[in-house]
Amino acid sequence: MAWAAGTAADRGRNLSIQSVSRYWEQVRGGLGRLHPWLDLCRLPHSLAVTADPLTGALLAGAGWSQVPSAISLMCGVFCLHAGAVALNDWHDFKFDRVEKPDRPIVMGTVGRWHALLGAVVLFAAGLTLASLDSRQMGLALGLVAAILVYEFIMKAAPAGKAIPAIARCLAMLMGMMLVPPATSAGAAAIGWPFRVFALCVLGIFTLGGVILAQRPPDQLRRTMAAAGAIVAGIAVLALAAARVFFPTTGLHSSAGVWIGLVLAVAGYPIGRAIVRPADATLRSAAWSAVLASMMVDAALVTFTRGLAVSLPLAVIIPLVFYARRYVERGRLGSNDLPPAEAIKINGETVVPNDGTSL
Repeated sequence: MAWAAGTAADRGRNLSIQSVSRYWEQVRGGLGRLHPWLDLCRLPHSLAVTADPLTGALLAGAGWSQVPSAISLMCGVFCLHAGAVALNDWHDFKFDRVEKPDRPIVMGTVGRWHALLGAVVLFAAGLTLASLDSRQMGLALGLVAAILVYEFIMKAAPAGKAIPAIARCLAMLMGMMLVPPATSAGAAAIGWPFRVFALCVLGIFTLGGVILAQRPPDQLRRTMAAAGAIVAGIAVLALAAARVFFPTTGLHSSAGVWIGLVLAVAGYPIGRAIVRPADATLRSAAWSAVLASMMVDAALVTFTRGLAVSLPLAVIIPLVFYARRYVERGRLGSNDLPPAEAIKINGETVVPNDGTSL
């Protein structure tokens, strides 16, 4: 009888393990089906920009009472950015068939018109979540307008490279508007002079990252990489000199920790891209600029509120890092690229490459 009871217990444990295993496989299958959409929305980049409204709110002196509003803004900015990149993939379909054949629309894992519908839904959700009052609504509409102007009018123009930087500044400004300067507690450093300084630093650093992300002709790659490094370097130098610009506002010296991390994360990849401007090194430099931009945000918060208050931003950074790993693993696991065929872009016949470019 004891043996029979033991056998029944073992069968029960085995059934329980099998049930958990089947449930986990179902979860993995669901995530696998969701992966093309997360890739379409460039999940790591969309997560990275959520640091901007949070930074703006913390710079302005937001406290616990503003947490729900800050989370709503972060979710709204996430949806707006995800909608922007989905719209970009829809609009650049022919170009991506040549230069980025592993994008979800090109591979057929997301329908082109489904992507456009998804972009519209994401824009609507983003505007709803970000429009906490008339000021945020105006900034959110301005952000959508900037996205549309960039995508349909100024994408190919040199001045268009500044629009992503402007968009991130608008996202930070939305967070700043949660707490007007007159009602924010504490130092004058969180008044408008330092807010404008923070917007300029983020905008200039983002512009440097945008320049690094460009893919010019081979003979111009080193020049563009150097230009991006110089622009981003100006922002880092300004950040390091913040206590010189604002000598009487009591800025915390502990921000140097984040500035050091910016240099550690972005310095080597960008320098390597200048020395050897290949596709892989340029992609690495652009990605390091994305990670470093969140550390720039954290440094700005640390200057005004101290190192401990910047910890919520420190949580976003590993999320972005692992989101990129997840997206890339799923992308590498899909080998169903469409067959190469000649297509016409701007009147020229071209053939897609072998799928190595991202």
